[in-house]
Amino acid sequence: MKDLKMYKFFLPIIFLAVLTLLSGFFLFRINGVEIEKGQGCVEEGAVLQQLRGKNIFAVSSKREEEKITNSYKCVKNVTVQKKYPSTLKITVEVDRPVLKVGDKNIYLTENGFVLEGQGQQNLPTVFFDKEPEFTIGEKIDDDNIRYALDLILQIEKTDFVATSIRVLNPFVISVYNRENQAAIFTTEKDVKIQVDSLQLILSESKIDPSKITKIDLRFEKPTITFK
Repeated sequence: MKDLKMYKFFLPIIFLAVLTLLSGFFLFRINGVEIEKGQGCVEEGAVLQQLRGKNIFAVSSKREEEKITNSYKCVKNVTVQKKYPSTLKITVEVDRPVLKVGDKNIYLTENGFVLEGQGQQNLPTVFFDKEPEFTIGEKIDDDNIRYALDLILQIEKTDFVATSIRVLNPFVISVYNRENQAAIFTTEKDVKIQVDSLQLILSESKIDPSKITKIDLRFEKPTITFK
């Protein structure tokens, strides 16, 4: 009799415990993904399809970040955050195109990937003395092209609005702006040092930038050619 009373006492408790456990199991299963800033790059549906139904506690944010970065070449950086109980928030920094290759419908991104048909307007165009072969989707490992990409990214921070860039040889790169002024760089010197020198020259109060035709930054003391 006593055992029966104990059984009746504990049965509701056990039932509630099991119910709570099952509720928690379903409550924390992923059923939503929020993509921030990466629309058009990362496919929300594809990511959700891979994660739907998984327990949010069992999902590694770092591992998912690696998967997304490896799956989408348009991704520069990505962070995955958990929004309990059942949603992942994915913030994407897109690897944007920064250079157009000659008269081709080919673009180079910040991270050095080759893309096709991005429809980007007003990007600087890069020309080569001997243009290399580009394969869509590949990541550039050529040192000169990587240098040119770094150079154009640094120049974006200055008053020199680049319209074209010419890789003349393994050591010399020329950049031109809308006024057809030329800035000459060498791959044998640090990019940032040369670009800082360029900005300093342009911002000098004693120099009228409109009268400059060429700034050669290859030497210890940059040389300036005037009209």
